[in-house]
Amino acid sequence: MFKNQTIQIQIEKTAIVRLILKLHFENDLHCFHQNELSSIEKPFTYKLPKQAIWSINSFLNNVSDKTILDTIQKTIPNWEIGKDIKETQTIFKNLLKSNEFKNSLNKYRFTDSYVFDKTTHKEYPVWCLGEHTDTIHNIIKLHKELNSIQKQDNFIINKLEIKGFSKQNDYYLNNYDDYRNFPKTNNQIQYIDKYKTILDYLDLAEEQFNYNSKNETTKCYYVSYGNDNEWFTKTYSDWNEMITDLYMFSPKMVSEYFKYNPMTEFDLTNKNIKKLAQKLQDAPGECTITRLNQIADIERKTKLFLKLKH
Repeated sequence: MFKNQTIQIQIEKTAIVRLILKLHFENDLHCFHQNELSSIEKPFTYKLPKQAIWSINSFLNNVSDKTILDTIQKTIPNWEIGKDIKETQTIFKNLLKSNEFKNSLNKYRFTDSYVFDKTTHKEYPVWCLGEHTDTIHNIIKLHKELNSIQKQDNFIINKLEIKGFSKQNDYYLNNYDDYRNFPKTNNQIQYIDKYKTILDYLDLAEEQFNYNSKNETTKCYYVSYGNDNEWFTKTYSDWNEMITDLYMFSPKMVSEYFKYNPMTEFDLTNKNIKKLAQKLQDAPGECTITRLNQIADIERKTKLFLKLKH
């Protein structure tokens, strides 16, 4: 006969705190992914560069135990770990306010096209082809000590990191005209305040989380379907509208899909829509639904979120 045994496992407090904060970032804040923070009732259209998200993940994995304990002591000394979400939010934010996090941002570049000044750790984004030269000249003007051609040449070679324009920039700018949101004033160049960018975005993300966690939001759906002649990828905020479109394309396709992929929503589909489907004809060829799943919101045009300074 087996007897129950109690095994005591001692776990460092900081390990538990680290886990709780990582879960908050991943599950509540969705790692700052715009499409998962947004909802029909409260649209969220700001997008953060991937490198900013990587910087937070790396920091949560590597932040020193001392910084974690100091943050708790200064913020909520008697914190009951993970009990109150508001306290978890406060600890998380104050940890990102730490000097350790601020200093860790120096190794990250938030854009794919920039000039980085190693002496000041400032990244100057270059939005368009041909602007690197102007940016370099303007950076040199900020360094009064560079009062000779030789000093300027040495500075450019040894103290500037230059990354050229890349087609991959369309990740950051869905429309290249978006760079107009960050205009230069009086020919002054601007650098990215990475620290403020992340802290300000955190405020927006926490606001979204607070709303979505307290209010019922509309279910949305992503669907990909078609045949050899045409293919569709769409998002819907209305189930019946989506099912109608699918039936209009191919009633057989819909029946076959839900035969092997049952969903409660399909069982609750408006009966009139299913009656209509019986009178419709299938599109030619083999029609399939390759993906149908629930998502937080419909697809929206996004805006790059960066805080720039002169």
